[in-house]
Amino acid sequence: MPATTTISFVRHGDFENPDGVYHGRLSGFPLSELGRQEVEAVAAVLAAMEDEPVVAIYTSPQLRTRQTAEIIQAALQPPPPLKETSLLDEIRSPFDGSPREQMDRRNWDFYTGTSFPYEQPQDVLQRVLSFVQRMRRLHTNEHVVAVSHADPIAFLWLWLAGEEPTVEMRKRLDEYGMDVPYPQTASLTTVRFRSVSLDERPQYRYQRPFQLPRNKEVRNRRE
Repeated sequence: MPATTTISFVRHGDFENPDGVYHGRLSGFPLSELGRQEVEAVAAVLAAMEDEPVVAIYTSPQLRTRQTAEIIQAALQPPPPLKETSLLDEIRSPFDGSPREQMDRRNWDFYTGTSFPYEQPQDVLQRVLSFVQRMRRLHTNEHVVAVSHADPIAFLWLWLAGEEPTVEMRKRLDEYGMDVPYPQTASLTTVRFRSVSLDERPQYRYQRPFQLPRNKEVRNRRE
């Protein structure tokens, strides 16, 4: 029998950011009402996967991801345990709290010109892959949810597509099979392994259950 592990990566929902800053790992930034509606749509999709019930939910430590995870947990029966892990955290960047205008000038590039202890794309990918391998060990033949952030999911998608992660490519994911250039809020990236081989490139799929009007859907929700 094949050893199947399914990981559903969820980007957190839309959140409150009244000062218009890059939030990063700063505390606060709760889900907005729109964000809660987005996450409820994702939760409904996960609840409908009766042949692959979710046995655990892992989340980044940030408030917006924890609230996303709690909404999903409440929609599932029985409610799976909720666990925090820094492997799913937002990127470590020197720009936390920077005004949106400053980040616009940088084209939302968090990496160029930075050095340790801040992360580069490969650093972000490696911790996400560490999480993936841990899940494959702990949850063989099970389905887990991982609530994270845009760049960790973007770099994972590039790896799934057989590409090296770069600053520029993370916003061109539509060239590598995603429906949009960049993971949207409350999107669902499902990764399904069929073996225990560490070299396996799994099946993967991107969905966004909650649909905004098209003119709003295409905007980059990094802010």
